[in-house]
Amino acid sequence: MFLDASPNKLPPTAEPCFPNPCQNQAICRIRGDSYSCFCVPGFQGAHCQIDVNECASQPCRNGATCVDRVGRFSCLCLPGFTGSLLLAQRYSCDCSQTTFTGSHCEKPLPHCYSDPCFNSAICEDSQGNYTCECWPGANCDVTLVGCEGHECQNQGSCSPFLLDETHGYICSCTPGYTGPLCNTPTTFSFERRGYLLLHNPLLNADLTCNITLSFKTVLPSALLFQRNIWGLLLRLELEGGQLVLALRWEESAGTEVESQALELRHNVTDGEWHTVEAVLTNSVLSLRLLSDAGNCGIQSCHKVTPVQSTLIGLETSPQNTFIGGSLEDPGGSSRYPASPAFIGCMRDVFVDWQLVVPVEWLSDSTVNVSPGCSHRDRCRDEPCQNRGQCVNLWQSYQCQCARPYKGHDCEEEHVPGRFGNEDSDSLAAFSITDDLAQNLSISLFLRTRRKNGLLLVLANSSSPYLHMWLEAGRVTLRLHNSESLKARRAIHDGEVHFVNVEVLDGQMSLYVAGQKQGDADVRTVDVQAGDGVFVGGLLEKRTTSEFGGFFKGCIQDLRINDRRLQFFGLDTSVRSYPLEFMENVTAGCSGDNTCSVSKHGEY
Repeated sequence: MFLDASPNKLPPTAEPCFPNPCQNQAICRIRGDSYSCFCVPGFQGAHCQIDVNECASQPCRNGATCVDRVGRFSCLCLPGFTGSLLLAQRYSCDCSQTTFTGSHCEKPLPHCYSDPCFNSAICEDSQGNYTCECWPGANCDVTLVGCEGHECQNQGSCSPFLLDETHGYICSCTPGYTGPLCNTPTTFSFERRGYLLLHNPLLNADLTCNITLSFKTVLPSALLFQRNIWGLLLRLELEGGQLVLALRWEESAGTEVESQALELRHNVTDGEWHTVEAVLTNSVLSLRLLSDAGNCGIQSCHKVTPVQSTLIGLETSPQNTFIGGSLEDPGGSSRYPASPAFIGCMRDVFVDWQLVVPVEWLSDSTVNVSPGCSHRDRCRDEPCQNRGQCVNLWQSYQCQCARPYKGHDCEEEHVPGRFGNEDSDSLAAFSITDDLAQNLSISLFLRTRRKNGLLLVLANSSSPYLHMWLEAGRVTLRLHNSESLKARRAIHDGEVHFVNVEVLDGQMSLYVAGQKQGDADVRTVDVQAGDGVFVGGLLEKRTTSEFGGFFKGCIQDLRINDRRLQFFGLDTSVRSYPLEFMENVTAGCSGDNTCSVSKHGEY
């Protein structure tokens, strides 16, 4: 026989002895709605937290030093003395054949001294007798055979018992299962926007909400649950991969008031299972991570705050709880901003200590919810090419491409522009279409064999204000009329080099291949819509010659801040500045035949 344990399945926090509140290897035993701690010798207190000082009574004699040990003491004797208590008299008491103990056999032995209980049961002394904390048998001497041939499923563990002289067992289920034989799954998943709607009245007269659930996802933003109680709104959301519990309600005239929000600064969107408990009472709001207690680092896995306004007197019925999403407002007039849908899996969802079991759902209470959880890591097959980093998006993946590559799998390379040849000069011009405020970033891949040449110019309607050029093979910068900033090493070796410039808070920095080449204090830069970007040279040849003439070489994946400046293969799916005109710039970067380099030694 077995006991039907499913009605008694409790959320993790309802087990008084899990985790064990007793200290110093003490054993925790459940007693009704509370528990007791059975201490090992040498400790005492409600939680066995006090280390008994066996030297407190000064048991050692004749100047000996007492050493406190766990559950006992020892004496370090002075010369000329010996004995368990260092008595000046040369005698000792042997109590081993009596029912007493102590240095003079003056104390009766406890009834548990002989360890009368069997099978690791705990012995407790009582007045004139003892009891064994066990089940079954007066002395725990009955072998339990209820688990022989048990039918616990899905790796559930079996616990035998004896009731009315009949052997039976109870199945303790692993996460994701319930029922007397652990054969009822509690796991469900959201593969697209949906929700599970529960209509559940409060279990008590006081306003108390308790929702515990386990989930796993990789998406950083989502709504885990939303509970509505007549103007009161309790929401648990993922924001930036972290848990946020928010409480809101309405006062008179429909004015929204946000009571408070609790946040746990711990990433829970790593595709692993996490268990969270949210509690609201008349006095406190609580948010706790139950499964990550050892992984929160210096950040707490438990946040509690007093409720800032009384909730007593609010109507407590009817109410509803949305799991994984909520009803969309087609008019967009909702008082609360919509959250992204939860995409992932949930299991062991408890709403006010009641387990939500998929087989018991009503057909009209679910939208796009599926039993089970069949997710697999979309990045497992390493789909991203050319050193691209794969990001698992649950149903799909996204590749974060290393420059200069692009495409869904980083399979494409940005087409470089080849500037200049033996017979003509080349240049391209782009138009800035938005204001860039006072911070500026310019980056590009560069390949050339020419020592001098104008790389890039930023200009407004009146005059140029930023120049970038090669001088003796070294990248050189000047903003407004400030002093020039020049790289420490030359890069006209025919190899590809990554160059980027940062202008931030009145300072301009130059990097080549990620290594800083220098800084310069500059005036504030103000790039505005309508400004122009000239690449490879200017329309005025005389001005271009002041900076080494037209550039000859290759430029690839040119960007200003997060916007691309594309010479070829314009892609409307990415943010880019429009190309105004281009002269004598060809696609690709094959370079001249290195065995027939021109007299100038350039491309």
